[in-house]
Amino acid sequence: TFPEAASLQDPLSREFIVSLKKARVNLENRLKETPSHVRKEVMASLGTVADLERHAVQLLVRSEDLYQYLQTQDGDTIRKEYRQIEQAAQNARDPAAREEFQRAQLAKGEQLRALEDLLDARERIHANLARLLATLDALSPKLVRMRALDAQALDNAGGDISRELDSMNQEIGLFEETLNTTLTETR
Repeated sequence: TFPEAASLQDPLSREFIVSLKKARVNLENRLKETPSHVRKEVMASLGTVADLERHAVQLLVRSEDLYQYLQTQDGDTIRKEYRQIEQAAQNARDPAAREEFQRAQLAKGEQLRALEDLLDARERIHANLARLLATLDALSPKLVRMRALDAQALDNAGGDISRELDSMNQEIGLFEETLNTTLTETR
């Protein structure tokens, strides 16, 4: 089940939750209107929809975690500190002091790169959520279109939907694995 939108701090995550719930309701309503012979063609695919929704929830939780952490960080301040340390290293007369400033600059540079990695990860999460939402939104009109098809075309359309959802499910699963690896390396 989806978390309540009001429980999320991230405005983009709240928007996705509302949209995902709307897509689900729309699909459920179209299914109720759909004759049983058409519903039979897509029922196997609907298990994949549930998998995609679980992936969406996991991505939303990740996005929320990143959002909350990123709210505590100020990239401009960190960049300013980096430049100040860089300037201090250049101005240092003592070689040992210069070396320590350079080490501090390296550490601050790592902090900046890690922050940028987190921003990129959050952006990729939102891109995957947008794609997932677009796919779910497209199911309702596809279902309505299937009502008008003859038996052979209906079978083909059902297979197309199933392949599309299976492919997306696998891709989102791979993205989650990549994201886990990226975030583990960043922290």
